[in-house]
Amino acid sequence: MTRRYTRAEFETLFDHMFGAVLLGATPQPINEFSAVQRHPI
Repeated sequence: MTRRYTRAEFETLFDHMFGAVLLGATPQPINEFSAVQRHPI
């Protein structure tokens, strides 16, 4: 059950997973993840 991902989708997914690893957190919704990037604690 594979599907083709667009470049944008793949980059978003990769950034999401990579960012979660850097934060040492579990994957979060894209909105929350973006908010974290814009407003670092």
